[in-house]
Amino acid sequence: MTSEQRLQELPKAVIKWYEIGKESKTACIVSNYGNSRLIAEALEEKELCVRRIPLEQLESLQINHAEDNEKTAASICENEHYDIIIAVDMIEYASDAAGVLARIRSLLRPDGKLIMAADNRLGIRYFCGDQDMFSGKNYDSIENYRHLFAWERRAMTGRTYSKAELIRFLEKAGFLTHRFYSVFPRISNPQLLLAEDYVPNEALDIRVFPEYNNPDTVFLMEEELYPALM
Repeated sequence: MTSEQRLQELPKAVIKWYEIGKESKTACIVSNYGNSRLIAEALEEKELCVRRIPLEQLESLQINHAEDNEKTAASICENEHYDIIIAVDMIEYASDAAGVLARIRSLLRPDGKLIMAADNRLGIRYFCGDQDMFSGKNYDSIENYRHLFAWERRAMTGRTYSKAELIRFLEKAGFLTHRFYSVFPRISNPQLLLAEDYVPNEALDIRVFPEYNNPDTVFLMEEELYPALM
């Protein structure tokens, strides 16, 4: 396997660990940016029948009232509703994150599940000096992009959110039950997944190798912060 092929395969690991029954109606939201199309490919490699729903198609549909949800679902999937919808490396590229999640909710069965993975704008690496993945500058995500010029915002293909913001979006969309995991070092190269209520009983610095958008701007050793933060 070449290094290029290895880079193509790494992002798939974030979903390949999760067992999805072949009888489940499954959809994957895909964007023109990021690795979401590789995630759909990973599901298909597991011999699942996956409906690819473009993010742009979801965003083109307007939901102004709750009663519009059924019409939205019908227009996308011909009255079918899904057991599981995967949205990995997708919400960062949505122009209206809360609206997109509401549309996704309308496509799920009442007991359906959304599996979502997103970069955290308050990730440890950003406090260590790493550049924001969208603005290319330091601390922009930590400061919630407050100090960007208008033209800089227009030039960005997306933005990241904090866990608290994602919870607010999810609950507004009707996802009232949720469970979070931390992915080390990042979702495009998952080496370790930790449930939010799990405290590791081993040193992470010997298992996790940090990865950065721009290593040259990093001034703290992230792995040395793990014990105290945990």
